[in-house]
Amino acid sequence: MKVLLAHNFYQSSSPSGEDAVYNQEAGMLRKGGVEIIRYERHNDEIKTPLHAAFGAVWSRKTYHEISALIRKERPDIAHFHNIWYLISPSAYYACKDAGVPVVQTLHNFRMFCASGLLLRNGRVCEECIGKIPWRGAAYGCFRSSRLYSTPVVFSGMIHQMKGTWADQIDAYIALTDFGRQKFVECGLPAEKIYVKPNFLPELPNLPTSSQDYAVFIGRLSEEKGIDVLFDAIQILTSSHPHTFSSSNPLNFKIVGDGPLLEKAKGRGREAKGIEIEFVGRKNHDECMELLRGARFLVLPSVCYENFPMTIVEAFACGKPVIASRLGAMAAIVEHEKTGLLFNAGDSKDLADKIQWMIDNPDACSEMGENARAEFDAKYTAARNHEILMDIYEKILTGTFSHLPFANVSVESIMGYSITTNAANECVATIVDWVKTGQDCKYFVCANPHSLETARKDPDFDLAIQKADLVVPDGIGMIMASKILGGRIRVRVTGTDIFLGFSEALNKEERRRYFFLGSTEQNLVKIKEKMKLDFPNIVVAGLYSPPFKTDFTEDENDRMVNTINQAKTDVLWVGMTAPKQEKWIHQNKHRLNVKFIGAIGAVFDFYTGNVKRSQPFFQKLGLEWLPRLLQEPRRLWYRNFVSNPSFLLRVIRHKLKI
Repeated sequence: MKVLLAHNFYQSSSPSGEDAVYNQEAGMLRKGGVEIIRYERHNDEIKTPLHAAFGAVWSRKTYHEISALIRKERPDIAHFHNIWYLISPSAYYACKDAGVPVVQTLHNFRMFCASGLLLRNGRVCEECIGKIPWRGAAYGCFRSSRLYSTPVVFSGMIHQMKGTWADQIDAYIALTDFGRQKFVECGLPAEKIYVKPNFLPELPNLPTSSQDYAVFIGRLSEEKGIDVLFDAIQILTSSHPHTFSSSNPLNFKIVGDGPLLEKAKGRGREAKGIEIEFVGRKNHDECMELLRGARFLVLPSVCYENFPMTIVEAFACGKPVIASRLGAMAAIVEHEKTGLLFNAGDSKDLADKIQWMIDNPDACSEMGENARAEFDAKYTAARNHEILMDIYEKILTGTFSHLPFANVSVESIMGYSITTNAANECVATIVDWVKTGQDCKYFVCANPHSLETARKDPDFDLAIQKADLVVPDGIGMIMASKILGGRIRVRVTGTDIFLGFSEALNKEERRRYFFLGSTEQNLVKIKEKMKLDFPNIVVAGLYSPPFKTDFTEDENDRMVNTINQAKTDVLWVGMTAPKQEKWIHQNKHRLNVKFIGAIGAVFDFYTGNVKRSQPFFQKLGLEWLPRLLQEPRRLWYRNFVSNPSFLLRVIRHKLKI
């Protein structure tokens, strides 16, 4: 296989992690036997910011050079990393005109954001997501200048309207599930985005012990949260004056430089009872050596961080990470397993997490061991090569499915990946998961009310985003898909999945179900009815949890232990939304089951406690009407506020208002 790798290097005075990832990936491919042709440009060529801004629209030089390179080398595929500002989108057209498929790794958000970071005034900004990005020019998001920002924004608008992002690129590579979801919200086709993380080319030796310091590695700038870190240190030194001089002392090493270097040094001198050493910019090997000696890494960024390599480097060295509960950081660091997450920008919360690490050295070491195990499973060169070659192969053989997971076709509705499969196709996929899968998977039902609720509930939002299958349960989802030009034309309800799946599984070898939710009386009815309807399925357990919003830790442990002791294959959860979805997401990793379904009211539908609407209403998409008449006090808000509000948002999104 011959691959054209293309990358626009940043200025040599400001090297980027993207530059390092590009070089590492080229080395990995070459080592794996792939022939590499490189096309590179350097932002050192840029004479003025206006040169960069206008060059971002279209580069004739790049178009002609890549066209000539393709004629000479005849690559099988072209893989782009950074194209800003000298390569430009003209490179995609050169490849497509020559019949060479294109892959683009999404290192930043510059296609949709003039700053490239979804950041403004030191804080996350999403004002241009899913809209015409004129605000980037109004705010001066590129180099803090309206003059320079205008052509950058113009470039993004031109290529959005021209269809460059949708039509000229065959596959995108996002670095995390979070990044994938954000790019879907920005407007990239969900079916074209794969997830492949970055990696380290070599495995460092694990340290035998840790020294008495924590480390910060990064640019000393506002978006990296350096002020948040020093605020936290000030809180610690004022509220715990003996913390850093006790039998378990802790100091800090600050690695890097940037615009806030002098300010940070001043704050470091003010800190009493603690040593803060500014070691300056270090190369990769030096940073790794500092990480090997540290107790943990602190990453307090207030921006999303598309994929901070320092986390992977810390994991490789067997070190836990304290990171902001934000963006890719929250997607990579698992709280209380590979590190600790704190609320972004909350210095008090960060101080508490640092104090916890100091007070719990054994737990800190255990999280470091977990971090190294996570690295070995996900972030090695071998694993990365396997994922990347699979993407290449599927494109070249015409079997590239553009799917984030096997056998499930999806489209994006307001940032959520909703399946376009019919109920029978969903059932077939779930049956396959149960028969062959090693990892637990779960599905949820999405309707306009649930998606509106998730906007205001981050835990519910995450539970939906992380689901392996999200089905369109409601006529409002079909309407939304039609407005957005999608393919969903059939509702898929929880009842459809439960009955269809049970019918399919009843024909196979005996499988075990567990029902969690509802009342004890209703659970007994479910068990009795299952014996009649599906005699080859064993009801291994029933559990009626307390009827409350939140469970205590003991109550939750009791549920998890009871389910695991039942040795079940499939867990059906019938609590109210969003309680059931959040519970599944929070406990999935603790459950020894192959599949979990969040089916809510299906428990009552199945036993007849609540009657489903007549087929006549279901076919007309009016199943909600009889239910509203039966339970007006409970359902009026959903039908008259949430659902219209959701569809109004869809219309505004479509019209770019």
